[in-house]
Amino acid sequence: RTQLPNVCEHGSRTWNENQALTLLGHRYSSDDHAKKELNHWNITVTAFDAVVMRLNHGWLKIEEITEERIEEAINLSNKFLGAQTIIISTLPLNNNVLTPSEWEGVAKINQMV
Repeated sequence: RTQLPNVCEHGSRTWNENQALTLLGHRYSSDDHAKKELNHWNITVTAFDAVVMRLNHGWLKIEEITEERIEEAINLSNKFLGAQTIIISTLPLNNNVLTPSEWEGVAKINQMV
């Protein structure tokens, strides 16, 4: 990463953990009019219901995407965000897959997911 916490080494804006963590503790009003009158800010975000995880092939090499790393990311999503449901997308064939051996690696990761 370079200058700012949410800018990657190539200068592109990226998601960062502070964007998610600032939502925890966020207070908002209910659609229930009666509750709204009593306490305008009556609901507090205490956890995320789910996390959609995209494996970062392109930032990580194929061999760096392991079952242990995926499991760690799942556990961290639960620990820090309270997510009970994790949705993991499979890796697409894209311009990051340059050789047949890389495609075999993508297929193995997708099978693991």
